[in-house]
Amino acid sequence: MIVNKDWKPNFYKYEKVRRSGRYNMIMEADKAIKACGVSSREYRDIILSYSTYKRYTEAEYGAVATSIFEWWGECWDYAEMSPQTAKLLLAAILDNTLNFNAEITTRRDHHAAEKLAQIAGTTVEEFVNWYFSEVSKTINADLQNSLLLDHKTVSIPGQKEHLTFTQITIWDAEDIFTHGAQITEIMDSITPDWVVSIIALHERKNYMLASSTKWKQYFMNLLKANKFNHWLVTDHMLLRKEIIKRMLDSNS
Repeated sequence: MIVNKDWKPNFYKYEKVRRSGRYNMIMEADKAIKACGVSSREYRDIILSYSTYKRYTEAEYGAVATSIFEWWGECWDYAEMSPQTAKLLLAAILDNTLNFNAEITTRRDHHAAEKLAQIAGTTVEEFVNWYFSEVSKTINADLQNSLLLDHKTVSIPGQKEHLTFTQITIWDAEDIFTHGAQITEIMDSITPDWVVSIIALHERKNYMLASSTKWKQYFMNLLKANKFNHWLVTDHMLLRKEIIKRMLDSNS
């Protein structure tokens, strides 16, 4: 199931069409509206409220990859899923849920992960050990590209600057501590205002670097973080979207 049909029926229709990939939901709106079976006004309301509906979906399903797994079962037989596809979805669930430690994690995430591991010919535990070991190797081998691959620009009410927010997930914080100066140099070459959040799954904490004293103090106050040398350290793991939500809520 993609989303709860009874909660927002029109959003359910919209998501089925969007995820089919048949139409560009903006550029081909006329065709998409007909395929959704909603009115132009209802379609407009979905577009304007999409973020709200999406947050509900994430709260209900946790990892986006879990809803893809569910959607596959609606459209095809799981026996048709290749081991490679199963591994990709399983890796996405581990990332999205911080190895099942994020607040958004649901029972469906655990169920999907178990099924995907079976299809991939492994166990969740074995895959976790292999996957995050490979992730750490990749990050250490090419830190610059790793930083550039996963960043978002955030506009914060009450702040004139736009903040570049990069997130990396690793297994052990020791793998990254020695790279603090390199991370700072790379990020300074991209933008004057930035924060890097490194999620350490083994320690179950975020280790963060920021571009200036101003931003360090901002995140210390926002997240009740502690100082550790040049790093800020949270007392539990937080996804970037959870931190951004706190940023926006603090200014509402």
